[in-house]
Amino acid sequence: MSEELAAFLRARLDEEAEVARAAAAKRGGGKWTAVLGDDGLTSVCGEGDGRSVPAILDPDDHETSVHIARHDPARVLREVGAKRALLAEHQPQDGDCTVCALSEDFDDDADGNREWFRRAKPWPCPSVRLLATEHADHPDYKETWRP
Repeated sequence: MSEELAAFLRARLDEEAEVARAAAAKRGGGKWTAVLGDDGLTSVCGEGDGRSVPAILDPDDHETSVHIARHDPARVLREVGAKRALLAEHQPQDGDCTVCALSEDFDDDADGNREWFRRAKPWPCPSVRLLATEHADHPDYKETWRP
């Protein structure tokens, strides 16, 4: 299951990056901004390129256009990079996560002395499972991955 979840996440991140790159190329790159036109219709355009997404939003729904612009391709690519770094950091080793550990605990050693220890969390750890929940609506997502 663990490698399957990691492969699932990598595939979703690849898809997001591909869509973001295509959108950036189509809209001329640059930072996206929401534009409220003279006709009251709202659109999203790339910085300084003069091209815009067709105005399909209600004139009273400028906030949706602002939301779309806020999640421009450059931001999506930064998010994909951050998620890839998290996935790369949280790797399996002997069935446990190399980063995550359960709460600190004390136990008695063979001589009766109290000793501090940390046990690793099983992999896929909650952090990797949480990354996958963003894609819970994808047909390949498995409920067993839910944290």
